[in-house]
Amino acid sequence: MAQASRSWILEDSAIDSHDQDRFDHLSVARELSTILRGSQRSLAIGLLGPFGSGKSSVVRLLNAELKGNKAWAVVHLSAERHTGSARARGLLYGLLDDLKSQRLISQSTWHSERACLESGRQISTRRAQRT
Repeated sequence: MAQASRSWILEDSAIDSHDQDRFDHLSVARELSTILRGSQRSLAIGLLGPFGSGKSSVVRLLNAELKGNKAWAVVHLSAERHTGSARARGLLYGLLDDLKSQRLISQSTWHSERACLESGRQISTRRAQRT
């Protein structure tokens, strides 16, 4: 009788629902949801932690907690993909792309803001060449 093969490799990917939550990330997401809903101001929350610690899972669970509430939008940006001065620019591009994909900004606003970022890059390049 053949035994079922057992995978010894675990995929490191963010969870999509509380049914998959084995590390109680849902409690963090719910606490953040409570803080957000009690705030009278716009908030920016950053989750810091090592690779694989569950930051993306918390963001996905928080998004599920706030789903249907038009007063809040969860925008997920990853700083891991960028370093140095490229980090800030990469985060801004990521922010614009996520806002557009969630239809929180129009296509024309997206194009306008991207053009502004692009023109800033060209100016920075010219200044670097002069020195």
